[in-house]
Amino acid sequence: MIRAPMRAARTSRWSIVVYALAFALLVVSAYLLFEGNTKASLKFVWASVVISGVSIVAALGSVLLHRR
Repeated sequence: MIRAPMRAARTSRWSIVVYALAFALLVVSAYLLFEGNTKASLKFVWASVVISGVSIVAALGSVLLHRR
């Protein structure tokens, strides 16, 4: 019976780490979008789009990881 709370805490910790990673990716994406718009570079804008997608997947993964 004691192992279940420890297991939930371990899963919750990884969920928070993945969510923090998603937030960091979102910040990087915003920076790339800013650079792409100010320098008129589509390479930065598309990199921002890709990193935003990865950030969304990571955020959804953290929510689903927390539910287990």
